Amino acid sequence: MKRLMAAVGLLSGGLLLYELTLTRVFAVVLFSDLAHLALSVAMLGLGIGAMIQQVYQPIREDNLNRMVSGLTLGQALATVFAVFCALNFPLLEAGGTGLHDQAWLRRAAERFSAMRWGWFTALIPALSLPPILAGLTLSGVFEHRRQALGKLYGADLMGAAAAAVVFLPAVAWLRGPDAVWLSALCCAIAAAVIAPTGRPRTIAGVSGAASALAVGIALSGTGLLQIRAAAGWTNGTILETRWTALTRLSVLDEGEKDMILLDNATLSTVVEVPRHLNPIANMANRSLVYEIGVPKGRVAVLAASAGPDVATAIAHGFDEIDAIDIEGEIFALVAERYDGPLNPYRSDKVRQVVSDARSAMMRAPSNHYTIIQLVNANLF
Repeated sequence: MKRLMAAVGLLSGGLLLYELTLTRVFAVVLFSDLAHLALSVAMLGLGIGAMIQQVYQPIREDNLNRMVSGLTLGQALATVFAVFCALNFPLLEAGGTGLHDQAWLRRAAERFSAMRWGWFTALIPALSLPPILAGLTLSGVFEHRRQALGKLYGADLMGAAAAAVVFLPAVAWLRGPDAVWLSALCCAIAAAVIAPTGRPRTIAGVSGAASALAVGIALSGTGLLQIRAAAGWTNGTILETRWTALTRLSVLDEGEKDMILLDNATLSTVVEVPRHLNPIANMANRSLVYEIGVPKGRVAVLAASAGPDVATAIAHGFDEIDAIDIEGEIFALVAERYDGPLNPYRSDKVRQVVSDARSAMMRAPSNHYTIIQLVNANLF
């Protein structure tokens, strides 16, 4: 029973890691409002798997361990295959090789009209296969081990909870899509744990080899599962990418300036010299608040991103500025990569605050800020 409980926990953890990895992938290859399609696909697959068990009974009392081991090994392979398909299927019409400001805004507005529905429909079965196998396995286990249902369900929940805790550091450490190797590892170990004893132990051997392969790829940092296109745009102008626990940061070369893209939700200009700053500082929605006679004091720029609005505040003579953003890695990226004189994140007038904007405002003392600027995160 302990082996079965361990296998159920690992299977459940592997499935949740797969679902969460898909949300990160979809936030880049599609758009953020489609990221949680992964959860819907998982629920669909679990239901289909349970229905197959109830109708056809492929898992029986006499083959329980062998079937569970084989199905979890299949789930390990299916998770990698599904993520590979999500990364390589051309789900959106090609948008070119650049993500410059106006073109990116148009692209965001036409998201659904640019969808290639044939490819998207073909992707759904591939995405559904891992949860189908998981649903079939769990349904068979719960049916034939009813006397231990409480313990098995507890193992199921504990495995999922552990995966939820592990995912955030894993997705940063394993470069985003490569977090799926951790999912495959969990399932492969589950297959080895529950493999039938005696000879032959083919499933156990294959499971062990699959586990070793997953560990080796994950630790190598090779990034075998690469983003081919961001919302239909190729990576031709991307100079650098960094995966964090929250997002994918991409540095884009747009000729006279660089821009930072967070997933496909935020695009902002890196300010180094006056020609980068002047067009932004002259926008009414960004400069008016500094020109209406507000006395000099502390400024809070919420959702500061790459810092164009922070640089605007400095240009208008403010010298106590809090740049607030929940994705703190963007501060380090801009500060390390760019040494231009107007880079706001190299200025001693700017304090970098890594925080959710609401939380930062709630913690600030009363009357702490003269100006609080909420940046429209989709503007450049």
